[in-house]
Amino acid sequence: TGTTTITLPAASSSNVGQEVRIKNVGTDTVTVSRSGSDTIDGETSITLAVQYQSLSFVSNGSNGWEII
Repeated sequence: TGTTTITLPAASSSNVGQEVRIKNVGTDTVTVSRSGSDTIDGETSITLAVQYQSLSFVSNGSNGWEII
């Protein structure tokens, strides 16, 4: 319960293609944040504001995460 922020690991410390899946199981907002200067589909953060909404992220192994 309550608003939550989850920070993805550094893309450079992840294998290319490593997947992370995040799901909002509550009724509050979950913010997915970047690590360092990484990007998430070109953004600094993504918000999951709907209950049961989920997103999957794949590391490029360098400096970012792509939403799939």
